[in-house]
Parts: sequence; structure tokens; C-alpha cells
Amino acid sequence: MKKSVKISLITVGVCVLLFGASAVAYRIIRTQGFANSYTINQKEKAQSKVLILTQQSHFKDSVMAKVKDTFEGQPLFIQVQDISTIDNVKQKDWDRILLITTVQSSDLPEKAVHFIKKEANFSKVHLFVTADSGRWPKKPKEVDVVTTTSKKSNIDTFSNAINQVIQKND
Repeated sequence: MKKSVKISLITVGVCVLLFGASAVAYRIIRTQGFANSYTINQKEKAQSKVLILTQQSHFKDSVMAKVKDTFEGQPLFIQVQDISTIDNVKQKDWDRILLITTVQSSDLPEKAVHFIKKEANFSKVHLFVTADSGRWPKKPKEVDVVTTTSKKSNIDTFSNAINQVIQKND
């Protein structure tokens, strides 16, 4: 084999390897953490019950802190838990269910997709999505969807949209 062919093959191989490693590293870096569960207000005094299923990230944590500040002390029970617990959700127990999640590789987490497609009562379920582009072309038609980028400048807008859904009177 000629020396130039060997160098070309090695160069192409290294490029493919670097691209693959970069793709894996990007996916790992962008993976969301596990959100801690907590409640806002007492269930016994609540006129309405809201479940928020989310993920852990700096942006989502900041948004949820604003939501918590808004609703503490209100006659409203809010349960916050990680979106991975979605399999255990009984929709009849909640007045509203908010899914706050991230689009990765153009899709939501698999459990969230299954929930939306198979089980969601679309008058109760509201979807809040963060995406790098701020747009998500696969929005389901049946579900209210708000999409944004995870930028500090969007925290107020995103939390206000969540607050409006929580306050909504049916």
C-alpha cells in the first residue's frame, strides 16, 4: 500500500473517531440530571392540585425556584418530581400535569413520549420544552406546548408561561 493511501486512511479514521467522540461527549454534557422531589403548600388546604414533572438543570432549577416563589402560601398544592417517575402518574389525581423537559436529538425522553401519545388527557397535560434552537418541529397537535432555549434571559418568560398554566381556571 502506498504511503499516501495509508496517511489518507489514518486521517479519515482519526476524523471519524473524533467526530464520534465529540457526539458522545455532547450527548453526555447535555444530559439532564435527576430532579429532587418536593411539594409546594399543603395538600389539605388546596383548591387545586398540580403535578410538575421536570429534569434537573441550572435553567430548570431557576425556573422552578421562580414558580415556587410565586405559589408558596397559595391555596394550591404543587408536587414536583423527576420526569422519570411519569410511569407512576395517575391522571385522575391531578387537576393539571406539566411536563418540563428537554429535546435531545429531536425527541423528548421516551417515557414522556409514551405518556403523551398513549395516556395523556390533553385538557390536563401541558408541555414545556427546552431545545437548543428554541424550536421543536415535532410538537404534538393535541398538547399545549411552550418551547424555549435554556438561556438565563428566558427564565422569567418560561416561568411566567408555567405560572399562567398553573393559575388557569377550567
